[in-house]
Amino acid sequence: MYTRYKRWIDLFLIAAFTALLIGNIVLYAPVQSESAHLAAGASHWELSSFALYRVNPPLVRMTAALPVVLFFEDHSSWRTFSNYAALRKEFEMGNAYMRENRETIFPRFVTARLGCLIFAVTGLVVVLLFSQNIYRAPWAGLTALILAGTSPFFLGHAATIMPDAHAASMGLLSVYFFHRWLKSPNGFHTFLAAVALGGAQLCKFTLLVFYPVFLLLAVLYAIPFRGAGEDRPKNDTFFSRLRPLRLLLIALGSVLVINAGYAFSGIGKPLRNYQFQSTLFTGRPLQTSPDGRTKGPGALANRFDGSGNRFETLLGYLPVPLPSDYVQGIDTQRLDFETGLPSYWRGQWAEHGWFGYYFYALLLKTPLGTLALFLLALFCTFFPRGYNAPWRDELTLLLPAAAILLLVSSQTGFSVHSRYMIPAIPFLLIWISKPARAFTPSVRAGAPKSSRIVRFLTVLFLLIGAGGSLWVYPHSIAFFNELAAVVPTPAAPAAPKPPEGPAVIRFLDAGPLNGPRHLLDSNIDWGQDCFTLERWCRRHPEVDQIKISIWSDYLPELINVPWHNKGLPAEPEPGWYAARVCELYAEKSRYRYFWQFTPQEVLGYTVYIYHLTQEDIDAVFPEGFTAEEERPRE
Repeated sequence: MYTRYKRWIDLFLIAAFTALLIGNIVLYAPVQSESAHLAAGASHWELSSFALYRVNPPLVRMTAALPVVLFFEDHSSWRTFSNYAALRKEFEMGNAYMRENRETIFPRFVTARLGCLIFAVTGLVVVLLFSQNIYRAPWAGLTALILAGTSPFFLGHAATIMPDAHAASMGLLSVYFFHRWLKSPNGFHTFLAAVALGGAQLCKFTLLVFYPVFLLLAVLYAIPFRGAGEDRPKNDTFFSRLRPLRLLLIALGSVLVINAGYAFSGIGKPLRNYQFQSTLFTGRPLQTSPDGRTKGPGALANRFDGSGNRFETLLGYLPVPLPSDYVQGIDTQRLDFETGLPSYWRGQWAEHGWFGYYFYALLLKTPLGTLALFLLALFCTFFPRGYNAPWRDELTLLLPAAAILLLVSSQTGFSVHSRYMIPAIPFLLIWISKPARAFTPSVRAGAPKSSRIVRFLTVLFLLIGAGGSLWVYPHSIAFFNELAAVVPTPAAPAAPKPPEGPAVIRFLDAGPLNGPRHLLDSNIDWGQDCFTLERWCRRHPEVDQIKISIWSDYLPELINVPWHNKGLPAEPEPGWYAARVCELYAEKSRYRYFWQFTPQEVLGYTVYIYHLTQEDIDAVFPEGFTAEEERPRE
C-alpha cells in the first residue's frame, strides 16, 4: 500500500510533523538567548552590520528576522549598539528590543519561528530522499522520515530560532548534494554542493568540520574498488580527471557563499590587523580570578602581528578571504570554551566539561525505540545479508556524524547544552533506517535474508520510539527516555517526589521527571514553559498569589501570573509556589527542602507546583528547618 500511494503518504507525514512543530512554535515561551538572536537578526537587516551575536553565523537569525522586519513596524533605537570585538552586546540588545517592541513581541517571535520552518521542512524532505537514495528502498525512507519527524530534538529545538536544529537541516542538505556529486560530478552537482556547503557554514561554526570530511570522502571515492552493489561513477575516466578541480571549485564556491551571506563585508583584511581575545589567537593565557574559579580574557591582542614566531608573523600579512565578523566569531566562540562555564552532569557540578557528556545525553534523550532500532541496524550490518548499502555510501552518513560528535565532545571547557550535537543526529537516523530494507520484495535480487522477524522488530521499535516522543509532546525539549529513571547518578541519588496519579502515567513520565538527575539547562528547562504556567493559573482562579522562580527571555511583566514575588524563599513558608526544576537542582541547595514535599502538579516537566500549609511544613520539619550546606564542586 505504501509504495502505491508513496507520494501522498510522504506529503501527509511531512505536513503532520510540520503541524506538530507549529504547535510548539505557538506554545513555547521565548527560550534563553532567543531574544538576542531575534534582535541580532533584525540588526543585520536594519543596520547592515553583523557584529551582534557573531559567535554564531547569521543565516538562521536573518531568515527568522526577515518576515519580522517586513511585516512589523520597528521601534528599535539601537542606542547602545556597538561592534567592538570584546563586547557581547546581543543579550543587552535583545532585552532592549523586547521592551521597545513589547506590544507585539510574542507575535514577532511566532513570525520569526514560522520563518525558520523552511529549514525544518527541508530537513524532513532530505532525510526521506537521502535514505531512499542510500538504501534504495522506499520503506527505509519512510522509516527515516518518521524517526526524524518524531525526534524530540526536532520537535523541541526546531520550534525556536536557535540555530542548532536548523543547522542540522542545512548540514544534511550539504552532505546530500555532495554525495550526489561523488556519484556524478557534473557541473550542476558541483554548483549544488558548493552552495549547500556554504549555506551550512552560515548556520553554525561546528560544520567547518565538513571540509576535512568532504576531502576524506572524495579520496575514498577515488579508490578504484568496486564492492557488491556499488555503482560505477558516470564517465569514470572523465570523473577521475576532473575530480580534484571540481572539489576545489566546491570549496571556493562555498567560501563565496559565506562571503555573500555577510554581504562581502570585511573581506581581505590581513590577519595581523584583527583584535582577538582567545588564547588560540592571542597566544596569551587567560586571566584567572583570585579564587581560581573563573577565567576571562585579558587585553585584546594578536599573535600574528609580529609578537609571535616568524611563521605566525608571516601569516599575519596574508589577507583573509572571509568576512571579518566571521573570523571574529570563531575567536569569540573559542573564547567561550576556553573560559568555561559551571557545568552539571549526573549530579556533579564542575568548572569544566566532560568528553563523554554528549554521548551520554544522546543515550538518555533518544527514545528507547530509536535506540533499539539502532541495535537492530547494528545487528543487520554484521549478520544477515542484504541490509547494507555500499560501504562508501554508508561512510557518507557515518563520517559527518562521527566528526561532529567528536568535535563537540573535544570542547571540554564546558558541558551544558546537548543541542550542540543535533547536527549529527539526522545522519544517524538515516543509518538506522536500514532494517526497513526487510520490506524489499523477496523476488528482488539481493533482498535481505530473515526479513520477517526484522520487519516485525522494525515496526515495533518504530512505534515505541515515535510513541515515547509523542507522549511527552508538546514538552519535547524536556524529553528523557525511561533509562533516566534507572541509570544511577553518583551525586544526585534522589529526585523531587512525583505528583500522585495512575501508575501507568507515572511510569510513562519517569524519564523526564528523572532527567534533571542527569542533565540540566537547555536539556530540560530552557524557559519554554512560562506560558504553560500562565495557562495553569487561568485554570486555577483560587490561586490569588504564587511565588515563582522563572527563567525566560520573555518580559516577566507580560506573563499573566498572579505572582507574589519573583524567587523562592530560603526556608519553607505557607503558600503557593511554582519552582523551576533547575532551581531545585541548583548548585547551591537552599531550595532543596521542596524535595520533602509532594507537588500538586508538574507543568511541562519543568515547573513544580506546590501548595504548602503550616501543617505540611510542621509534619516534614517537626524540629524546625535547617538549611543544607552548599554542594561541593568537583
